[in-house]
Amino acid sequence: MEETVVSIRRGTTPKLHHGRLKPTAAVARHFTAEIPSGTDVEVVREPTYWAHHCKVVQPMDQITCFWEDGSLEIWYRVMFVAPGEIKLSEILRIAHDKIEEPEVEGEFEVAWISPPVKFAVRRRDDKTVIKDGLYPREQAVKYLHDHLKKRA
Repeated sequence: MEETVVSIRRGTTPKLHHGRLKPTAAVARHFTAEIPSGTDVEVVREPTYWAHHCKVVQPMDQITCFWEDGSLEIWYRVMFVAPGEIKLSEILRIAHDKIEEPEVEGEFEVAWISPPVKFAVRRRDDKTVIKDGLYPREQAVKYLHDHLKKRA
């Protein structure tokens, strides 16, 4: 059985009430979350993943999750907030193309180590770290080029 909208007044069509159209800033806020590289999307979707932000976030807010390695970006809408859990609804998912920079020939490489350590310049043969804590990747590549110039 199909449902139909019946107008209370004859000859009129249903309309959005004047108080229901508001600027987005009056209804919702936008947050950006930097997700550690390697974190699974299903972990991020868990209501308890966001539990410590319950006092900050409210329903209708939008959270943009951006993975630190640049591989993925997901926009979520906050649908429900309770003590210890936040339920999200996915709006958009963007898997960014991995941009391969030309490999640096020689004995050194730039590699992602972990979220606390970030990118590091290390030797290829024994994986000894020369310098870490470099973020974004461009900073690590620049450090490597400067290091190679000093050695030459």
